[in-house]
Amino acid sequence: MKTLLFDEGAFDRLFDTHLRPLKSKMARTIYRIFMEKSHYPYLTTLDIQSELSRRGIDLDKKEINAWLKALMKAELIDRGERQRPVTMEYRGRYTYITWSLTSLGREMAKRIAYLLGEHPPLTLSPQELSRIHLEPLLEAALLLRILRCLHQRDDWMSLRELGRCVAPTKDELEKTLERYLREKPRILESREGGGLLAPLLRLMGYDPKEFRLGEEGKRIIEALLQEALGRKSMDIDPV
Repeated sequence: MKTLLFDEGAFDRLFDTHLRPLKSKMARTIYRIFMEKSHYPYLTTLDIQSELSRRGIDLDKKEINAWLKALMKAELIDRGERQRPVTMEYRGRYTYITWSLTSLGREMAKRIAYLLGEHPPLTLSPQELSRIHLEPLLEAALLLRILRCLHQRDDWMSLRELGRCVAPTKDELEKTLERYLREKPRILESREGGGLLAPLLRLMGYDPKEFRLGEEGKRIIEALLQEALGRKSMDIDPV
């Protein structure tokens, strides 16, 4: 087995700070609620109290806040501005302090899931996915292709030329799909499309193959969506 070397300070901080409150079953229960509800941008104190009550645990807001502050001190969650509850229908006018997992808290949740031999559940429905935006990531990917084209030309390019250069060619698309289907088949799945017309389509020069996300591909896109949602929630100014 390869020798593992750890930074001593970081190693101690992991147990003395980040994992310390999780010695308590109540802290673990609240942290687990955040893990299971991570598709929401935040949870309010009322959301947490309601979820605890559903599990047969009766805590008042003062007790819940004490545990939340312990998890915040461990840098697993962060506090945001006051908002309305998100896990229930709420018609009241009162708002509550919001809490959300930090990047460390989300990463810790993933590690715990793998240690337990579990994969993170695919918790986001198609409707919820449609409400989460990945435009910054997609724009960054497009910008990289634009910069590469301009770098390769090293001269002025028209919009039409840029469009041709930025769009993936049929050859690029086929090579990428073939590589991932061959090397990482759980990311993408393919099948022969076209039904009874498939042989005819091939004779006409059309490839009738169809593609969809595999289980690993679903986890990848959900991880990206969760990260985008997490970044949005982390932008909330603390109160």
